[in-house]
Amino acid sequence: MAEAKIPDIIVGVWQLISFKLQSVDDPNAEPIMPHGPRREDHKGRGLMTADGYMGAFVSTQKDIIQLPKADLVANSDEDLARVARSFSSYCGRLSLSDVNELDGLIHTDVEMALNPAWIGGRQTRRFHMERSNGHDYMTLQPVEPMVMTVSPE
Repeated sequence: MAEAKIPDIIVGVWQLISFKLQSVDDPNAEPIMPHGPRREDHKGRGLMTADGYMGAFVSTQKDIIQLPKADLVANSDEDLARVARSFSSYCGRLSLSDVNELDGLIHTDVEMALNPAWIGGRQTRRFHMERSNGHDYMTLQPVEPMVMTVSPE
């Protein structure tokens, strides 16, 4: 796999504006979260640097609770678990492959993550860039199915 230079167009801080969970068994089925997620329910940022580092952070705002104690570790396991379930993050060295003008693969060799199972592994996403009304948009899609437990509301 030939590693590509990090193009200027992906460098920066990206804001999550939408995402959807889709069944891998039936990609034509309605999204698993058909009425959302709404922007006010989820927040996310992706950071990509020119020297090849990235971080991704996503939270489910409706599940974020105000912890009783300012000292994170002084809170109950139950409160910490609820906060952790509403948040996902990982970061590490970034490399690209199969890059053309607007598409390619982003690989992150995970150094830190909320999910310890990801540490030391590689997260790969297909990216697609487009410009609309003077704004750049990046679409990211996992290349391998991701297993997620979705709890009913």
